Formats: sequence, structure tokens, C-alpha cells
Amino acid sequence: MFSIISNSVSYALITTSFYIHKEDKQEEVKKFNYDKINIENKKKTFSRVVIVLILTGVITVGSIFTYKVIKGEIDLNLNLGKETEVTAHRGGSLDFPENTMAAFRGAEEAGADWIELDIQQTKDRKIVISHDTNVLRVTGVNRDIIDMTYEEISKLDAGSFFSDKFKGEKMPLLEEVLDFAKNNNVKLNIELKPTGKEIDFEKDVVELIRKYDFIERCVVTSQVYSAVENVKKIDPNIKTLYVMSIAIGDITNLEYADNFSVEASNVNEELVNLVHNQGKKLFAWTINTEENINKMIDLNVDNIITDDYNLAVRLVNKKRNANLIEELIKELIL
Repeated sequence: MFSIISNSVSYALITTSFYIHKEDKQEEVKKFNYDKINIENKKKTFSRVVIVLILTGVITVGSIFTYKVIKGEIDLNLNLGKETEVTAHRGGSLDFPENTMAAFRGAEEAGADWIELDIQQTKDRKIVISHDTNVLRVTGVNRDIIDMTYEEISKLDAGSFFSDKFKGEKMPLLEEVLDFAKNNNVKLNIELKPTGKEIDFEKDVVELIRKYDFIERCVVTSQVYSAVENVKKIDPNIKTLYVMSIAIGDITNLEYADNFSVEASNVNEELVNLVHNQGKKLFAWTINTEENINKMIDLNVDNIITDDYNLAVRLVNKKRNANLIEELIKELIL
């Protein structure tokens, strides 16, 4: 103990003598701003305390969360299974010629879970992809599909109307799309567009769906209720979707419609609740603005059909993440 005290006093005397000597010689003596050092030290100490508190909070919450997961008190799936899904309308029709393989590939590459497409029957009973009954708008040839063989249709250019980049793009058969969708794990919304001149239209479609073992990965839809009815009678296992511009009254009484697709401006909370209370789903079409997409998400529709697939997915994911955080907080608090 004596040596410690004596050494300290000796160092103090030597140091004092050194600085007195420098001042006598008028040499520069560096002086420390202890007030500034103390302030900086206090700032560093405060920052460290804040960091420690944050880390402690994170570790505490994480530990509680992990404990509840292990105990089975928190379901990691939460309510994410109930989130709105998104369908690419006529494929990636914003960036590609509608209802073509280019559009379907584009939608799949963008991450589409669902692709909506329209089908017609040709003169030789092939099922071809087309929204219009006449090919004039997309090919420049003024002829009805029902009056043409698929060989004739396969020679038409269905891409140039959109862009020269897609010159030579063909109108594909439903078989091609089913094969593509099955190999790429994509679900299909197959809309029948009957003219009344077809022969066993619904039967031919059902047989193709069965051939590709695609019943569990599609819905068959139409604005013509009798077409929905025919599909359901041929194969009750196929899910049907009745497409409506206006929904008046209790639409759930339509027994052959498993689900409903309604034009977005006619979708409201009352309709969504009516459909959901009967254990059915509600699709909304065709929604391309951020405002309307968010409105449909807030109304809790089951599926948004849109030309702007990327926008819709971004908004749905944003809502999903917000819901996830909210659910986690609720679980942790409760």
C-alpha cells in the first residue's frame, strides 16, 4: 500500500515540476478541455445505454415469442391464409399481347399465382384462347372463331396489334396453357365465352381439365349461368365461378356457382359478408388503380383480377406485412 501511495505522489511531483519548467522556459503547454471531454463522455455513455436498452428489449420480445411458439401458443401461419390473392387478367396483358403464351409466360415470371384467360370453341371443336368471338381486334382478320378451324387460326398473327416486338405470336390452344400451367405451378381462371353455336363446349373443356389432372388448380367461369351449370353437372368436383357485372339480391342462392366474380364498382362490404357467410369466395374485376386495389383489399375480397399484376401484388404484400406485425403484437400482448 505504501509503495502505491509513494509512487503516485512521486509521479505527481515529477509531472508538476516538468510543467513548471516548461512555463519558465515559455514553452507551449497543451491544456485539455476537461468540460468538453466530460460532455463527450456523457454522450457516449447515453448512446451505450440506449443501445443496451434496445438490445435488451429485442432479446426479451424474441425470447417471449420463441417461448410461445414452442408452447404452441402462437400460430406462425396466423391469418395469412386468408389474404387476398391476385390474378393476372388475360395473362401479363399490360406488357404483352393478351391471351397469348407470351402473356402467360410474362405473368408466371412476374410471380403470378393465378392467370385468367378466355376460351372459345373453333369450327373443328378445338378450344382456343381468345376473349373476343371475332378475331378482328387482335389479328386484323374479320372472322368469327366458331366459323374457323384451328389450322386457319394458327396462321394468324395475334401479337403485332400490341407491338411489332411480338409479331408472329399465335393464339394458343387451352391444351398448351394447361400444360404450361401444370409445369409451372400456376392456377388458372378459365372463362368460357359461348356464342350458342358450340357443340358440347363445356364437355370438351371438362375433358381437357381432367386430361391434365388440373381440377384442383383451376376455376371454370362464365358470364353465362347455363355454362356454369353445365360444367357443374358434368363434373361436380370442378369449382365454378359465376361472373357478374351487377350483384342484386341473394346471389348465393345460385346453386351451381361455387364462387362469384363481380365488377369492382359493385363490390361492397355487405356483398362480401353475404358471400363469405355462405362459405363462398368473392373475386373482383378488373382493378388497375392503387386506390381501388387498396379498397378491395380492405373489403377482404378473396381475389383481385387485374391488368397491373405487379402493382396489385406489391399492395397486397404491404397489407400482409402490416397484418403480420399487428397479429404478432396481439399474440405477444395476449
